[in-house]
Amino acid sequence: MGLEEIVFLVGGVGFILVVILHFLWLRRKPQAGGFPEETLRVADYILNGFIRRQFATLSVVMVGLFFLVGWQLNWAMGGAFLLGGIVSLIIGYFTLRIAARTDERLPQQKKLTEKRETIAYQAAGLTGLLVASLGMLAVGVLLKSLRLNLISGRDISGFALGISLVSLIMYMSGEVFTLGAIRAIAPEEENSSPSTTNELALAARVVKNRLENFAGVSVGLFACYGASAAALTITGVNFSGGVSIWDELLLLLIIAGFGASVIGYLFAKIRRRFFANFGIPSILSFCVLVLTLYLASRYLPQGTTIWEVSLLGLITGMAILGTSEYYIRSNPARAVARSASTGVATNIISGLASGMQSTALPIVILSLGVYLIHHLLGLFGMGIATMALSSVMGIFLALGCQESLMEEDKASSKGHVLGFSAVASIALFTAYFSLEGIGIIDIASPRIIASLLLGGLIPFFIASLVISSIRRASIEMGKLSPGEDKQKGIKENKWLSLVARRSANVSLKQAALPGIIALGSPPMVGFLMGREALGGFLGGIILSGLILSLFMTNGGGVWHGARILMERRKEKGGSSVDYSTFKVGDLVGETLREGVSPLINSLVIIIAVISVIVAPLLKKGFL
Repeated sequence: MGLEEIVFLVGGVGFILVVILHFLWLRRKPQAGGFPEETLRVADYILNGFIRRQFATLSVVMVGLFFLVGWQLNWAMGGAFLLGGIVSLIIGYFTLRIAARTDERLPQQKKLTEKRETIAYQAAGLTGLLVASLGMLAVGVLLKSLRLNLISGRDISGFALGISLVSLIMYMSGEVFTLGAIRAIAPEEENSSPSTTNELALAARVVKNRLENFAGVSVGLFACYGASAAALTITGVNFSGGVSIWDELLLLLIIAGFGASVIGYLFAKIRRRFFANFGIPSILSFCVLVLTLYLASRYLPQGTTIWEVSLLGLITGMAILGTSEYYIRSNPARAVARSASTGVATNIISGLASGMQSTALPIVILSLGVYLIHHLLGLFGMGIATMALSSVMGIFLALGCQESLMEEDKASSKGHVLGFSAVASIALFTAYFSLEGIGIIDIASPRIIASLLLGGLIPFFIASLVISSIRRASIEMGKLSPGEDKQKGIKENKWLSLVARRSANVSLKQAALPGIIALGSPPMVGFLMGREALGGFLGGIILSGLILSLFMTNGGGVWHGARILMERRKEKGGSSVDYSTFKVGDLVGETLREGVSPLINSLVIIIAVISVIVAPLLKKGFL
């Protein structure tokens, strides 16, 4: 049995197992202690209407772009694009279903911790298995049915583009909905305890958790998975250091990563009481993957170098995640909490300073990792290192979902997406320069300098659009049903349908301009200024986007961590600081961490993928 057959077998069995377990879970009677039945009804009605509108729009966009890509480029790339979009929509649908069934069963009482942990473990395991198995199946289809190994490594970039586009639109519309619409329809109860909220506010909290911590994180990590596969394929096809075995290596990494994630998560269940920090099962998964590659290295050309660059990729990604954990849970969060004693202004200033400082160590780590990987195996090494990290996304996704369900610090799951997307964007940047006809660019050229500046502008401009979109969504949704009419109509399906339809329309409308900029800016820069200038444009976007995303994710996490610390002190009777001070800081941090940073990650990957697609069509440009 070859590697392709193993991928189809394991991926197919994994997906079928998820479907079976999902429907068996549906047949089980919900346990007492979960969210109130009326709250879940309201949440389901609003979310189902929102998702139907969003998925319908995405389907039309995907089909239209499929014909455009197939007509202008080739149908293999168009098919890969459509496959990536379909798989992403399937992941979004099933993760929302799993989240909905979890809400019915998850006890809200703190005294039922053991039962809550068991249910959270089951739901998170289903989510991780779903995304990992569908990823295996999709890559198997790409390599076998579309025969990309016989056409061009660049065709698989269509797969990454389809996933990333769905990720961008789902993130954008979902975050505008959760941060804009929810604040408008239930503003007074935000960040209050569940025991003091009304049905509408509690339903809004449920919808927010499903969209952000299940569907959003799942599709975001899957986008990094697709981008990593594209980077490995492109650099492997153009590898000139010996016999290229990129297809066998891609399949091996996917299979080994899937097995390593399963082993790590089983270990997390067995020893969860001893290792509350999920870093232990993650490290175990890394060790299993590296050991597998080490044992397989004797059968691969340059096998020793391959497992070494894989190890470097895993260490680099883990180090970036570790810095995010430090700023969210350790001394920086305590410093921001102490600064709140002198008022809101010092709390905001302290959080901004911590967010800026948090960008230093990850950039140094990433720089060192890129240098060492390139020294060992050149551009192909970056593709291998990135795919090695992405192959174990299942363990991070599962444990991140479990953590959010246990109502611990939810900010760290955004750090997972940040770490994966940072490494994936660098790998796509190296893949761009591995394409035929694109060599070293002259950074002193006026075209390159101009394109670098333009690229550095894009992430900040998109961030401003997202923040403004959240404000406009709040204003628009606030007109829907003010005051007593809102509570009077909560039991009326007609009013709930209006909420769903209006929120979906507003969210998708606000997502249009960032999507157009992401899709249109690389071809425009490339055709006007040439392929070398497009490389400079891409470098500027990756640099500014990565630093901005680090600042927003870690800075927002610091504010959130400070609020968590304050709440724990308050429960023990040891804090007299006004709660509103922490609430303001956390609201600012939530907007940056949950609303803007994930979109910047998706934006960078989309622009990098499109640059790879259009680069061979470009010449010197018109300017």
